[in-house]
Amino acid sequence: MLFKAPHFEAKHREAISEHVQLLLDRLHNCQWLSAGIVQAVIGGVNERMDGSGYPCGLSGADLSELAKASAVVDVVEAMRRDRADRPAKTAQQIYRHLLQHPHHFDMRWIKRYIDHFKGLPIGSLAQFSSQQKGWILRLDAKGNPTEVLLAPQVEPPMRDNVGVIVGSNIAERLGRTVGEIAVST
Repeated sequence: MLFKAPHFEAKHREAISEHVQLLLDRLHNCQWLSAGIVQAVIGGVNERMDGSGYPCGLSGADLSELAKASAVVDVVEAMRRDRADRPAKTAQQIYRHLLQHPHHFDMRWIKRYIDHFKGLPIGSLAQFSSQQKGWILRLDAKGNPTEVLLAPQVEPPMRDNVGVIVGSNIAERLGRTVGEIAVST
């Protein structure tokens, strides 16, 4: 893998950043997405606050707000999925990673993301103190589950394995959440 190369040289940086221009070229004639949005998201999602990103090595004030926000979302989405070099991470592990890298990501956007999606985002698999597991379907304003799909197994629900939905008195029926379970896809 390119990131495991003993020395990350200019030729490596160029190789990894080629996909950005390819995507920009493909979206050049896109009628439903403005050129500014395409450039901010596709062109800026891999840039970093300290200038260590790619393809242009932009930093801080040179990055648009959309690029800063997109970088946070991109990292969250990438880390919550299995990859060849590592398993999926939980929301808490991802949040910890983001918070430990303020030189890469805009702290305001990290905080906004966490405030919006809470500690157990909708779609995460939670472990409850009753030892039951459930997929978080709805949260209240404080981030507490208000609707949970019980999970008899640690697999994303499909039509043929949908469990029971608990929609009231979550704390009484399941107990408190004790953590999130990382799910391999």
